[in-house]
This record gives sequence, structure tokens and C-alpha cells, in this order.
Amino acid sequence: DGKALDEIPFKETANYVKKVKRNMKIYDFHSHIYPEKIAQKAVQSVGEFYGIGMDGKGTAKALLKEGKGCGVTNFVVHSVALTASRVEAIND
Repeated sequence: DGKALDEIPFKETANYVKKVKRNMKIYDFHSHIYPEKIAQKAVQSVGEFYGIGMDGKGTAKALLKEGKGCGVTNFVVHSVALTASRVEAIND
């Protein structure tokens, strides 16, 4: 329907990706993951900040599992720091 993949909810994207040839590499170029102990809270906070529903659990393990389930072979993970003072800790 003319939408870019990043405008489609993850579960609908998964259905589309399953139709793509299995020998293609599929990259998700905008992913976020968080340490286990803060992942759920971080996902909830990001969703509230942007006013959007969030599907993921926010962990590396969950991201890899979801990717495998829909054919995504690689991820580019972006760090998120809400204040400048947190950048170094987030990137470590």
C-alpha cells in the first residue's frame, strides 16, 4: 500500500519479510537494545516519550529471536542516551 517498512508495525513487517527469498540478507537498520535489568522500563519510557505502542522487550536476546522468526539476518543497533552525561555509560 505504498508504506515504507519502518512505517509498518513489526508483526506486519514480519509477514512481509517471510515472503522474501530466503537467500537474501535482510538488515534492520534501526534497532535499540538495553541491559536486561532496565529493558522493559526503557521500552515503556521510549514508547511514552514518542506516544507510540512498543512491541519489543528491548533485550538483545528478544531482538535476535524476533529477527530469526521473520527472516531478519542482521541488525544495526543504536544506543540511546537521554542526557549528555549518560552517553559514555550507554556506549560502554
